[in-house]
Amino acid sequence: MNIVINNQKVELADKIINVADLLTERNIPLGGTAVAVNNHLITRMNWNMTFIKDGDVVTIISAAFGG
Repeated sequence: MNIVINNQKVELADKIINVADLLTERNIPLGGTAVAVNNHLITRMNWNMTFIKDGDVVTIISAAFGG
């Protein structure tokens, strides 16, 4: 399956994957992270119910700490 994550093409194994699994597989911390799929914000409570499909465009934004 081919998707785009933050403007970079990514090839994933052809399996059913949801947003939460995608973040875990990519080692992205779940806290302080926002996700949009095809320009639609996905709330954290829907991460397990929102499945990634071939051709999807995913935007992941993580908060950065420091100053």
